[in-house]
Amino acid sequence: MPLRLSELMKTPLTLLAPLVFTVASAAAASFQTYQAADVVLGQPDFTSSTFVFGQPNRFVNPDGVAMDPTTGKVFVVDASNNRVLRFSSAAAAQSSSNPEAVLGQPNFTAHSSNQGGGAVASAATLNGPVDVCVDSSGRLWVAGHGNHRVLGFYLASYLGNDPQADIVLGQANFTTSAAGHTAATMNGPYGVSVGPNDALWVADFSNNRVLRFDTVTSKTNGASANGVLGQPDFTSNATATTATGLANPGGVYADAGGRLWVGDVANNRVLRYDDAATKANGATADGVLGQPDFTTPGSGTSATKMFGPFGVYFDSAGDLWVSEYTNARVIHFPAAATLPDGAAADIVLGQPDLNTNTSGVTAQKLGGPGHIGAGPGGSLFIADYNDARVLRFSPIATPTSPPTPTPAPIPQPIVIVAGKAKLTTDKAKLPLKGTATDTGGTLAHVEVKVGKAGYKPAAGTASWTFKATLQPGKNTILIRAVDATGATSPTVKIIVTRK
Repeated sequence: MPLRLSELMKTPLTLLAPLVFTVASAAAASFQTYQAADVVLGQPDFTSSTFVFGQPNRFVNPDGVAMDPTTGKVFVVDASNNRVLRFSSAAAAQSSSNPEAVLGQPNFTAHSSNQGGGAVASAATLNGPVDVCVDSSGRLWVAGHGNHRVLGFYLASYLGNDPQADIVLGQANFTTSAAGHTAATMNGPYGVSVGPNDALWVADFSNNRVLRFDTVTSKTNGASANGVLGQPDFTSNATATTATGLANPGGVYADAGGRLWVGDVANNRVLRYDDAATKANGATADGVLGQPDFTTPGSGTSATKMFGPFGVYFDSAGDLWVSEYTNARVIHFPAAATLPDGAAADIVLGQPDLNTNTSGVTAQKLGGPGHIGAGPGGSLFIADYNDARVLRFSPIATPTSPPTPTPAPIPQPIVIVAGKAKLTTDKAKLPLKGTATDTGGTLAHVEVKVGKAGYKPAAGTASWTFKATLQPGKNTILIRAVDATGATSPTVKIIVTRK
């Protein structure tokens, strides 16, 4: 498989109360072998597979996809465009729709790695991103294969274009990009997943290992991993076909039961580690699928064999889905944690049966899938790397369009601020501006609080301005809209550092 956040008035920042989405179980009986996808992203239809650089709704080698469980927004890794695109929940349910934001590039037409910086990265750049996951708090984690690092973007569903990451792992800082094989470095990370207790797992592809970062949101830049699987220690990186070894792990998924599933690509298998976060370095796997035992690496196309298993996803019903890049398919294992070693898959997407590997660009075919992501109503998003598209497959028993999410109660007013959430300036006065609306009443005013001072009204309502007086150092600015009943919008917070 090919390797695949400063000025104020730049992009809008909007904060609303979140919608609450539930990812339903993708039960086995609700999917059928060789069923058709119901949504395509990245192409105008189900029979196109054109690679297009620097266009909002066209992809080049999409390799990862994930849905934010707090908002329903969908993130797509557009690997060769060196970016991650964010689609609203509505757009993600409509074929050939446009994204609402881009990460890793300054706009929707730029596509150079590290934004043209070569080997010099930054907190805002990407170089060959591969996989993404969004944790239960809405934090986006991006595996950056070319920069040998993982970036974390907090509250990713609310960021504007070209945001800066909040944390980097695998590198000591945001500007370095060299490979390594220590507890604090990586070599071509290919998969990311956040499991119970805020533990981040990283498939460190070229180091033939999986790294574990405990309580990852408490980590600082360049922090060392807390554990390793596939190697006896943090300085070894040899391949192995054993119950303790790995050979180019490409996908990881940490399920709610504490199990870790690893797509061991070059060994053509998926390994299961029970109570994974408690295991010692180099621990033995507890189960294997795709092979009859822990010492067989051969590839194949059947119900019991795999060829290039890059993506793994474990749904809430307890079923495992595996994407096989070279077999151009996604296969399903029911009640996977209870299956014996070498058990057979029962459903296949992308091929007419479990013994076929054929090509073609249709709503039923896959050309070379990368990673798998959860969708609404038990649906699956599959990044079809070779066909430059993302397909959504929905359970047959559900409607072809996703269920309408039920929003949590929110105040009527909404305030929008033009600019970024964090910035640095050398000026004592900072102009702020934006808009405000009230969907169910009469908008009264917009008010702004700078530091410890009280709220002061802004000029204007629907379109408002305010000049903030800054103190040297860090300034916290709070902005909210108020309607005629006294109801307030969610507060937008901006952190401004005056030099």
